[in-house]
Amino acid sequence: WLAAFSREWSWALGSSSPSTATTDFEEGGPRRRLAALVELRQVDADKARETLKGIWPGLAAEQRLSLLQGLNSELGALDEPFLVELARDRSKRVQQAAAGLLARIPQSALSQRMVHRARASLGETLELPAAFGEDWAADGLVERPPRGIGERAWWLRQILAHCDLGALAGADINAWLATLPVDAPQVWLGVAEAAVRGRDPVWAERILDRLPATLDPQLRLALLGLTQPRAREQRVLRMMRANDALALRAVEVLDAPWSRRFSLQYLNHVATQAGHTPQGSHHQAWAATLRTAARAIPASCFAQAVSLHIPEGGGHHLWLRRRDDFLGILHFRKAFAGELSASIPGSSDD
Repeated sequence: WLAAFSREWSWALGSSSPSTATTDFEEGGPRRRLAALVELRQVDADKARETLKGIWPGLAAEQRLSLLQGLNSELGALDEPFLVELARDRSKRVQQAAAGLLARIPQSALSQRMVHRARASLGETLELPAAFGEDWAADGLVERPPRGIGERAWWLRQILAHCDLGALAGADINAWLATLPVDAPQVWLGVAEAAVRGRDPVWAERILDRLPATLDPQLRLALLGLTQPRAREQRVLRMMRANDALALRAVEVLDAPWSRRFSLQYLNHVATQAGHTPQGSHHQAWAATLRTAARAIPASCFAQAVSLHIPEGGGHHLWLRRRDDFLGILHFRKAFAGELSASIPGSSDD
């Protein structure tokens, strides 16, 4: 209801009519303009793209980069000519973002060029590119690698990240992944980045099964976020059992409400961490996850949640504060659910 008092907050109201979305796109602030573009794309992707083209020349680089995200919605082959133009934008960041979108269109010329380049390196043996191609910069590739990465490995990683993995690998994903060298981290990072760019849950699952746990944790989280909700919970549980440090952050990418099974195992794990003596930084870090848990644990687990035991003293002051906050949110949810069920028959907290 609060969003109704200000046009700048209207994005919180959800979908609107095409005419309202058009007005918001033409007159709204940056955040509302992007949301309106996404709405317009869902109604008529081609018309929305043409509307964007009409205002493009007058936009600052940051605005162009922001609105380019809106083309992710309903992205298709008809967007390719416009994106090819944007790949020659005066801003390097816009060029690279446009190339990333082109890479998501399987039949785009850029995607096919990337697949051809990747195949030249991924034969029976790994052959890193010998030189940076004259036309590679125009396709969004960056010649100079970040510190600590060899330039040839960096080039191949970027090429792979811009590939349509289905076109590159063929029908048997597992067989193709098995051909990749296990001692080539930049190859695996490139493939993982391509899966994230393509937002493909099947590829995300297969890559997570093989991706070395020591590689980029942010990328592992991004892949995890693409998996199916219950499969994601199972992966996080395995990470918790293995004391994988990433489990702390992985809890944050789970869909709420959590399943009863996951919630109960999470509570057991947290109780174990809280009861560990002496308390190390890793154990105490789990206390911070209680805020997320308080909002995600289903009502069917409230009894177990409010019974969470935290030892007194012995360096458990942080845990005790976090538990008090945790219990406060749970009690609020329980009271709110009670009032809601009294006024709306059949409603529940879940």
